[in-house]
Amino acid sequence: MSIQEWYERTREKDTVLFDSSEPFYANKEFMEHLRDMDVPETVVGYGKDKHVYPLPVGNMEIVKSHEAFGIQLADVFASALCFALTPREDKFVKYQDKIKSLPIFQNIKLNIAPSTNDFIEERMKETAEIDPLDFLCEHSDEITPEQN
Repeated sequence: MSIQEWYERTREKDTVLFDSSEPFYANKEFMEHLRDMDVPETVVGYGKDKHVYPLPVGNMEIVKSHEAFGIQLADVFASALCFALTPREDKFVKYQDKIKSLPIFQNIKLNIAPSTNDFIEERMKETAEIDPLDFLCEHSDEITPEQN
């Protein structure tokens, strides 16, 4: 969602850095295929959660978090968010309240928190002009051309 938001604002395909972890190593090639699809730019998705294929990114790089300030900052932010959203009934509740009240957590326009049942039920009522899974299935030969 963040990549999509920046692309809509700038129309630039920026370099995206990923933390050097197994999930990113395992999915980097697939993500590159989604970026390199040979299809016209197409908006897919539901409601406010629409995005573009091919993925609107430039280079994708895997970096060591201790060598990239942006990745370190993202780790701190994600850890703080996880701490703030984890149900607690101990002495750390007051710290959760302090974290939740920070301005950065009050100014989030993208859904980064885990979904509630109500959110999921409402989302299931929405329809997409172009369903993302249908689009990917229809264009699977553009995603993995070397396998066909």
